[in-house]
Amino acid sequence: MATVTAPSNQIEAVEFGGYLERMADRVDAGPYDKPLEECQELAKQNIRDNFTSSASPDNESWPPRKIQGDGHPLLMDTGKLLQAATGGGAGNVARVSSHELEYGVNLDTVPYARAQDYGYPPRNLPERHYLGVSEETVDAFEDAIVEHIKKEIL
Repeated sequence: MATVTAPSNQIEAVEFGGYLERMADRVDAGPYDKPLEECQELAKQNIRDNFTSSASPDNESWPPRKIQGDGHPLLMDTGKLLQAATGGGAGNVARVSSHELEYGVNLDTVPYARAQDYGYPPRNLPERHYLGVSEETVDAFEDAIVEHIKKEIL
């Protein structure tokens, strides 16, 4: 039986499958808490931008008020919703683990948060999507995770 020897900087074809499996296991194992914390900060900033621009994550302007002149920007009457949505106040939900990021607003603390985001037809309240991120921010999430994999995992 003949033995085939590959140069040290090459992998034999039969070994490549095992190499890919080991690499996939390392990527799957993570941990990803560091890049997910970075993603959380990106999400907070994007949501803050949604409020200041009065637009959805897709950059669609929120419907205007039916009655003008009450003195505060849309969705910022008390500031409670903005603070909860951007991590600066009661009702913020922000959890990061090695493989998961959960971010949002606790409806027990800010019960009107869902109605403001999705609308509430019985009260004639239009949708004003504020809780979400733009495609650019999703791309930044991907970049953060890929950079983490390249530096820390592979």
